[in-house]
Amino acid sequence: MGKASITNLLPRGRARDLRLGLGSELRRRRIAAKLSQDEASGPLTRAYLSQVECGRTMPSLAALIVLAERLGTSADEVLRGVNIPLNSEYSPRHENR
Repeated sequence: MGKASITNLLPRGRARDLRLGLGSELRRRRIAAKLSQDEASGPLTRAYLSQVECGRTMPSLAALIVLAERLGTSADEVLRGVNIPLNSEYSPRHENR
């Protein structure tokens, strides 16, 4: 599984928590919108959305924007819904990576 840059900056457990939280929030919003994975995933694949919703794949920012728009919301609102504090994990030493 390829890692998005945010997961490279987080300890393994925190990266997993972020993937699971993001997938759960996307699934919650998809079900609330009464959309199937097929309906919500275009132009991405249903399999890709399934991987994201199960927390196995971290979507790129572009994919998150597409998925959020398909769900009638914004990537910002989806991320707010995840509600996992990440700022304590980031420090100035990450600036040099």
